[in-house]
Amino acid sequence: AVLRAPGRSGFAALGRSSGAPIGEALDALRADPRVTQVAPQAIVRGAGSKAASYQQRADKEWAKAEQLEQVALDQEARASALTDAGASEDEVARAESDAADARYRADKQWRKAEQAQDKATRTAERERTAQIRELQLQVKTCAHPKYSGKESTWDDYAEPDMSGVVIAVLDTGVAYADRMEGGVQHVAAASLSASRIVAPIDLVNGDLHPGDDHQHGTHIASIIASDGDVVGLAPGASLMPVKVLDARNSGTELELVEGIHHAIDHGADLINISLSFGAGYVPSPALREALERAHTAGVVMVAAAGNNAAEDVSWPAASRRVLAVGSAGIDASRDLVWAPYANHSAQVDLTAVGGILGRDADGDGFDDGVLAETIAPGDPTRVGLWFAAGSSQAAAVVTGSIARMLSLGVPPADAARVLQATANTDLDGDPFLSGWGAGTPNLLEAEALWEEDDAVEEIAHPGDRFVSVHPWVASESDGKKKRAHAAFTVVDERGAPVEDVEVVGRVTGSQSEQFSCKTDDDGTCQVELDDVETEDERGRAFDPGLVWAWEVHGLLEEDELMTRPGALLFATDGLERLAAAMDADASLADASLAVYWPEGEDDELGDVAESFVVLSGGAGISTSPFGLALTPAALAGVATVEDARVDLDGSGISTSPLGLLPARLVRFDGSGISTSPLGFELPPLLAVDGSGITTSPLGLHPLAFTQPMDGSGISTSPLGYASEPILLDRAEIVGADVEGALADRIAAGGWATVGGYAPVDVLQASGLLALPSAELTDALGADAGVGDEVRGAGWGEEVTEFDLASLPA
Repeated sequence: AVLRAPGRSGFAALGRSSGAPIGEALDALRADPRVTQVAPQAIVRGAGSKAASYQQRADKEWAKAEQLEQVALDQEARASALTDAGASEDEVARAESDAADARYRADKQWRKAEQAQDKATRTAERERTAQIRELQLQVKTCAHPKYSGKESTWDDYAEPDMSGVVIAVLDTGVAYADRMEGGVQHVAAASLSASRIVAPIDLVNGDLHPGDDHQHGTHIASIIASDGDVVGLAPGASLMPVKVLDARNSGTELELVEGIHHAIDHGADLINISLSFGAGYVPSPALREALERAHTAGVVMVAAAGNNAAEDVSWPAASRRVLAVGSAGIDASRDLVWAPYANHSAQVDLTAVGGILGRDADGDGFDDGVLAETIAPGDPTRVGLWFAAGSSQAAAVVTGSIARMLSLGVPPADAARVLQATANTDLDGDPFLSGWGAGTPNLLEAEALWEEDDAVEEIAHPGDRFVSVHPWVASESDGKKKRAHAAFTVVDERGAPVEDVEVVGRVTGSQSEQFSCKTDDDGTCQVELDDVETEDERGRAFDPGLVWAWEVHGLLEEDELMTRPGALLFATDGLERLAAAMDADASLADASLAVYWPEGEDDELGDVAESFVVLSGGAGISTSPFGLALTPAALAGVATVEDARVDLDGSGISTSPLGLLPARLVRFDGSGISTSPLGFELPPLLAVDGSGITTSPLGLHPLAFTQPMDGSGISTSPLGYASEPILLDRAEIVGADVEGALADRIAAGGWATVGGYAPVDVLQASGLLALPSAELTDALGADAGVGDEVRGAGWGEEVTEFDLASLPA
């Protein structure tokens, strides 16, 4: 067949039947009078490819083998013809010897060609693998021990056996099996075939077959455990698919809670939670208990910080029991940079590459997303390689990295600390304080650290810490200025003060900024903000309605690693008496404790502005150490305030030994302070009079609820025992045997009542970006080049063999 007509060179390209020996074709052409010259045509391949060069050599060896094969066939045919013609024995013997020699040379050449082809095929596969690896930012940016060096060294690195590490993936399911489900054929992701599947469950549909009908879950599982075209951070690790999100990529809090318990009950070592609740979510007791149970069981939990571009971390990553992972993209040099969608704050523990879609900073022709294997969108009948971006993908990178640490024998309590201690910190600003967490994983350094004697002991987790927060508002310049203050006390799990640690957190509301202070010998420190002008145009003091919410995000220890503290109050006889009085009064039983400060001078705090203060654990707003201060005008339109009296001894007589304590009852209209900049709800507040409680028979200064009384000079209570720390998330009072109303409230989570929770029903995966183009253009710049949404709500184009072939050699 003529494949190409004669051109300027005078040559044409001819084709032959694939089954015909090349020797016969060449002989036939040479015998054709129309043909002047015959020569095999070489195959041209892209320059710079070893595979192409090796294939050219293999092609030459194949061609030579075919020529020698034809010679051998001709010699064998000649020997046979001589035998049939009755030639002499000598003539036949010579012909058979020539045929045997030709056959030997041909067979030898065939073997040589096969060897050359094997080398070319292996090299081509290695180059193909290298191309795919080059697209896998998760491998390139965390110093994967195998793939961070030259290709020639890949086979020298022996991956640790990770099959013994069980990783629960709480997500949309995983494409782990070929099976029919609901009349739909589900296809398994080939790169997950090496992973043992443990205790799969579908909590959305109520069965034991958590197939992926979205796309998100398989992508996450592939980043973690793939062993194929995509290399997981923990290849071959055992997977526990737990479906808690449906085909629309959403689910409920209860499904998440049940999924966590399922993972604990069936032996998970790690739980990947690449999903999050929206802003303003407050965890229910059920979720808090599930996370606490997993922590107590030694299960490491990793969660996505969220994709709201907020200076905050979404739940459940915000829990101190969970490792919060922020997300980064790359620049032209493939150095890590902020992902514009990523949540970031001092609550982030580690950052990993999560990718940025709609942008190709490194110019490789693909979006800068994270490449992994998954199903087509909503189509479980087809799998392929897909780009995606989000803190979900970043969380999966960290989950896989921790799995590697566990496989090496690092204790679960120390695995994250090893990664943090060896993290890359070549980032903008101080790592924790700028929102990167400790930095980004460096697996080479982490494995090297584990091999050092006593190195892990030096960075071992110091144990649980607890912090109390006591905010107050000072009045200055005759009330024309207000200044927000907060005092912090840090204790360990034994109730002993912790000195020389830096308390780091954020205040939001009327002023928004990050704060920090270092504890003294008593474990205490204070922060004050700049003045706020509260003077009207006529020069008179007025109350504009100010709100400050103080939340502690972490404690920077001496080793420069962050620990996440729990909330703390101090148990006093007065607090116990208040709790009993509130429970005895039906109108106060569901209220949270607060303090009302009238304008005036206080012996401990100085000039205090009229304000309300809500303490840690007092409202269920947050499980992080928290305190809230607000001026009365902030309640206008959202709450009513009425005078109240707390009957401390049940007599109803103000002249009795304890009498009636003046207070204010604040009732919200259902929106809480949702119209304020904070946007959260509060239960009813019983605000005891701060000055009245000091002069009442209780003899307590309100500071006693948040700071130790012994030796403080604040007050000496006439009723009995000194203050002892209440570890709120442990529901435990250290050093005191307290019973009755106070013990009951602490066991129920402090003063956090049902009305104090505002859980959101819908749970969303954190790997989908659905930013309108205007928002993304603002974040990425005018040249971002995106459409109405970023690549189909966050997913990049599928990578095919054609795409790989188009990569530069």
